[in-house]
Amino acid sequence: MATSVIYKLLYLADSARLLVLRLSHGARGRIGGILGDNSDTGTAIRRALGSKTLDHLAVILSKEEVAVADLVRVAVWSRAAGTAHVSFHDPWGRLKARRAALDQALQAAGLDPCRTAANATAEPHTAAGGRLPCVTLLDMADGKAAIARAARGLCERALVGELTSAGVSMELLDGCIVRGVGVPAPELAVCCGDVISLCGFLPWHASFTTFLLLPSLRNLSLCGFVSLLDKFSQCEQRGGA
Repeated sequence: MATSVIYKLLYLADSARLLVLRLSHGARGRIGGILGDNSDTGTAIRRALGSKTLDHLAVILSKEEVAVADLVRVAVWSRAAGTAHVSFHDPWGRLKARRAALDQALQAAGLDPCRTAANATAEPHTAAGGRLPCVTLLDMADGKAAIARAARGLCERALVGELTSAGVSMELLDGCIVRGVGVPAPELAVCCGDVISLCGFLPWHASFTTFLLLPSLRNLSLCGFVSLLDKFSQCEQRGGA
């Protein structure tokens, strides 16, 4: 409980600092400079990323209930960032139960319906206004299923003589597991909620991922999203493990 309170206070202090920077001195603070006075959403988001690319954004939800609008908002902003994949990892599978409502909202926003790991094979396509991100719903069972599919595939290859024990390496295993999830490893994962946890998100799928913390995804503002991208742009790439 104490850790949760301290974490929230630190985040609120950081958010207040960013707001002061934007409002003070003619909005010449870092975030204010990114957002500008007349910049459109796409320009502000691309400016926040700087020279970095964000091919896959993962959002890890813990216990909080989020609205469909919160998810669609992130997907729309990710499109402006040129992101090809947006995944929402909900360990208990609650989002999959609301998939019909999410699909309807995504299509109303001009995006493709969401997918699950079982059918996450399609590639993002380009439409008017830029590339449409593939939105994928994941839960804790998908990680276990990916490991099972990887093990089964390796066994099948060994049975037909395509693979020997000498040919099994960490790189091979990692590649099989990542392909089993159906989406590439994310460059950025945002952990939402009071609990600082990966909530079953595959560690093999995140060896080069930058993790940022967000107390809640509810009613996330454009300024908050831009702030996350700005922090990501300033992080050094992790070397993996």
